[in-house]
Amino acid sequence: MRLLGLLLAGAALAAEPGFDDVFDPSKFPEGGERMNARRAAFEAAAKARGPGAAVTAFRRAEAAIRQARERVDADYALYRKLFDDWWAWRRKHEAEHWKRYGKPPADYPVPPGLNRAFLDQELVFRISRSLLLQEREFHEWALERTAELLRESDGRKAVARGLSDKAPEQRLRCARLADPAAAAAAARSESHPGVLAALAEAAPGEPLLSHPAWPVRAGAIRGARKLGTREAAAWLVARLGEEGGGRLVDDLVEALRRMSGADIGCDPAAWRAWLEKLPADWKGKGGGAGEGPAPGPLDVPKVPGTHSDGPASFFGVPSSTGAAVYCVQASAGWEQVRGEVKKSVVTLPDGAMFGVVAYDSRAHRFKPSLVANNRTNREALAQWIDKLEPGRGADPCAGMMAALALAAGKSKVPEADTIFFVSLTKAPEGTLFEDPRQVGQEIRAANELLGIRIHCVGPSDGSDSFYLQHLANQFGGFHVSP
Repeated sequence: MRLLGLLLAGAALAAEPGFDDVFDPSKFPEGGERMNARRAAFEAAAKARGPGAAVTAFRRAEAAIRQARERVDADYALYRKLFDDWWAWRRKHEAEHWKRYGKPPADYPVPPGLNRAFLDQELVFRISRSLLLQEREFHEWALERTAELLRESDGRKAVARGLSDKAPEQRLRCARLADPAAAAAAARSESHPGVLAALAEAAPGEPLLSHPAWPVRAGAIRGARKLGTREAAAWLVARLGEEGGGRLVDDLVEALRRMSGADIGCDPAAWRAWLEKLPADWKGKGGGAGEGPAPGPLDVPKVPGTHSDGPASFFGVPSSTGAAVYCVQASAGWEQVRGEVKKSVVTLPDGAMFGVVAYDSRAHRFKPSLVANNRTNREALAQWIDKLEPGRGADPCAGMMAALALAAGKSKVPEADTIFFVSLTKAPEGTLFEDPRQVGQEIRAANELLGIRIHCVGPSDGSDSFYLQHLANQFGGFHVSP
């Protein structure tokens, strides 16, 4: 009967493909061919209904992903309870055996009911987690494919409708699909900084480079770099003289370096002199796309470990940030890691804000909110981090969820613009998200609307570290090996 049902579902999809079916995994056979079958159904639906229908379907699909995540959380909570009950029984059995016989037991005859319930729930949890991974991967592919199709055919009305959707996630998605005209129109009424940042990138203009919210200015900088014209370069040079300091100085210098292919530093006067020599029809490197050579390292700060007015440094990663969160693994290489945290905080400018999250199997916050970089707080940090003894395991997803919450703060605009993320080993089995791909997925999903820069410190070889490189690339950071 199950096979018959799948065949009938497949026949229905072939007869009248629709995106609601495409985004419903239950409509497709289980196993390794599910992704290919869904992609084929997506293409059929796009051909029959146009890419605009896909834009609308993402709104409902987002709710399905939230439900899938809630299911994973619920399954994991029950799994952990049964796991803890299982280990509690083992400890009690061992203690009683020692008391009675003066030696450890030779075996542990766990009650069959408890053992079966634990193993069954472990399987349920792993299946629900695997399904969430598949859903996020399919959504990422589908969004990229929708963008390609929109460039080839009409679907702009659906994008325009999506830009006025109540959910910021849908508005963000549509901002990334919008053409410059639609993005510029939507920017006039958009209030969410994360969405407005994406609109500023899609439709760059000088006014948004002076927006009070730093994520919006960051988006406008990216947009001007991609525009790659002399006018856009002039906007960036003017903003470099006005920004004063902070992470956006790094953004501006990087954008100008990519556009020009030149390494002039952070001096606005030097960039103004460069600008004056450009012809009116100048185009940035990369055929006018504003994509020049990859930027080199920023100006080297003064000796780490001594206070300076220059950029901060962490594991050799330079940054001009004035508000950072350090998210570090408190197990492997702990002596080196906590030493780097203490040295890096000293390199932050006076009055800069910082927070620290150290994680093992759970996240430990130095303070519940960001604190000012002053002598009192640096001494308190040193005492806290020196006393913190690493526990078992290392859950990078738990650490980064706490770090992102700390960086976001309670205001509409994130209170920190940079996270230094250290992940040296793979999460152990039994962790909520142990697959490195899924760790990266959850972090990306949580940071999409925040737009916080993520610098990653961790291994540079092997599939377990690839997600660190992906995070750094997506959110404008560096990835370095310790």
